[in-house]
Amino acid sequence: MTRKTRILAFALALVFLGASLPSLAEGGALGKNWWKNPRMQERLGLSAEQSARIDEIALASQEEQIDLHAALSKARLRLEKVLYAETLDDAELGRLTDEVINLQCQAIKLRMVTRVEIAKVLDAGQRRQLEQIHEHLRQKRQERRELRQDRRRRR
Repeated sequence: MTRKTRILAFALALVFLGASLPSLAEGGALGKNWWKNPRMQERLGLSAEQSARIDEIALASQEEQIDLHAALSKARLRLEKVLYAETLDDAELGRLTDEVINLQCQAIKLRMVTRVEIAKVLDAGQRRQLEQIHEHLRQKRQERRELRQDRRRRR
């Protein structure tokens, strides 16, 4: 295996292991459709108009995410096929790796644009409150993770 092929294979492994960022539209730690939850609406002081606008943004984003996910899955399949072919085609591996990376970047960019669009619907106080809720949930998730790790160590 040539050095270039090894580098491409390593890049491919990174592509397949790549993590995606949760978006506000997907809910992340807050849960799906958090803006429709009466408790969250009350905590943030969301108006009906704000909830409706966030819903529009989220729906449009989710439709695009579905298309990107399908394209990414197909590109990964094509890449896998070339990777496990009897002979490795460096040029094709490079092209397909670039395609997968590009689609992943598009998906990440879409999630970030969606977050920004949703943030624009909220006022500064609502954004601060939402960040505090996110941080609280992150801390709880970290505490649960540490508890699970402690339990595993004790076994």
